[in-house]
Amino acid sequence: MKSSAYNISFELPEIERTILYNSLYGSIAALKKEEYEQVKSAIAYPEGPLNIEHSLKRMIIKQKYLIEDKVDELEIIKNRKYQGINDGRPKISIPVKKLVAKFV
Repeated sequence: MKSSAYNISFELPEIERTILYNSLYGSIAALKKEEYEQVKSAIAYPEGPLNIEHSLKRMIIKQKYLIEDKVDELEIIKNRKYQGINDGRPKISIPVKKLVAKFV
């Protein structure tokens, strides 16, 4: 497993949650502080032992914050663009790279 390059997080102190968003897959989660700490660690070190609640582990894999090593996210973007050009329907897809938009 590896982290998606398109994970973004930011705090919303007024509701005491951290928002985790994946701009490639459109996944979004509002996490309590203790949940976010577990998720943050699992995403930062996906090759290590995942010391995370089972339900959170399932969520970060299902929502693609963690992805299989063989997944080529740039290829996904290229394919989406190619399909949009070839099917004649306009598509707007603006994935934000994690390194550029990491807030927290």
